[in-house]
Amino acid sequence: MLIISENELLHTDSCQDIIEHHGVKGMKWGQRTKRWASAAGRTALNSIAHPILNSRSIRESRKRSKMGTLMGTTRSLEFRNRYVNDMAKANRKYKKDMRKAESDHVNGDDRIFNRYSKDAYFGKRKKADGESRKDYRERQTMNRKKMSAAYTNLNNQYDVARSNAKAKRKQAATLAGGRY
Repeated sequence: MLIISENELLHTDSCQDIIEHHGVKGMKWGQRTKRWASAAGRTALNSIAHPILNSRSIRESRKRSKMGTLMGTTRSLEFRNRYVNDMAKANRKYKKDMRKAESDHVNGDDRIFNRYSKDAYFGKRKKADGESRKDYRERQTMNRKKMSAAYTNLNNQYDVARSNAKAKRKQAATLAGGRY
């Protein structure tokens, strides 16, 4: 039974009698469900592919969440996925930088050895040029000092390259996931 007075609904017995529209005109129905489902699926894949990063993402999500530990929300799942993707990318970059530092160190080692080793260790005294034993020992000592300085410089460059790679990864961890 409907009671209408002055074009205004006063009473109805059944909810079947009234048609109401909830939402915004032009709103895409089910959009939130789609986002949540894709975020949850990606989170499940990340937990298998990157279990350590996934547990870190849970910790970071709890830290950065304003409402505590709402782990099943779309926002939380999307943040965790972004965090895992950003950290996986940062780890790949870190490994690439470390390999480059290692190869530069090895190539520099070979270059230094080829440049100084003959005169520092394997060279012979130049008797034909009139080089005395004392001059020969001085020449060897100077080349050994140059070789030692070159190795020290190479090792310092290697340490700087490694620490830069670690600092970049640490910065990436700070920025990973973006805003919660």
